[in-house]
Amino acid sequence: MILIMKLKEKYHFKSGEDIIFEITYETYERIEQAIFGLSIFRIDGTRCYGSNTRVDQVKEFVIEKDGKARVCFDHNKLLPGRYFVDVCIARGMDMIVDYLDTVNEFEITGITEEMGFMKMSHSWEVEGGDHVI
Repeated sequence: MILIMKLKEKYHFKSGEDIIFEITYETYERIEQAIFGLSIFRIDGTRCYGSNTRVDQVKEFVIEKDGKARVCFDHNKLLPGRYFVDVCIARGMDMIVDYLDTVNEFEITGITEEMGFMKMSHSWEVEGGDHVI
């Protein structure tokens, strides 16, 4: 099994924009209970997010021929910075078939003074003093 990882069409995104990762694979064997996985890391190696088809409850599938898999992150919540991905395919829970690390560096841009690596929906409530927000 050979994995070839690429970002769909571009490498610069705005915070809030959709990001599509496309995994092209070539197989030389039948893979039962196939699982694709993808993790996003900040450039300093901090894992920002990771999931796989099993965790996301994608119906179990078998790989018998070359193909593509895509994962789309709708309205990404990453803050501005540089990131990269790791991608893998496994047979069941215990056997990694192929693993690519530190592939496809990409950049998120935007104007914010927030800190960290992801935007989190929130609100403030302040009581007392002369005002309420």
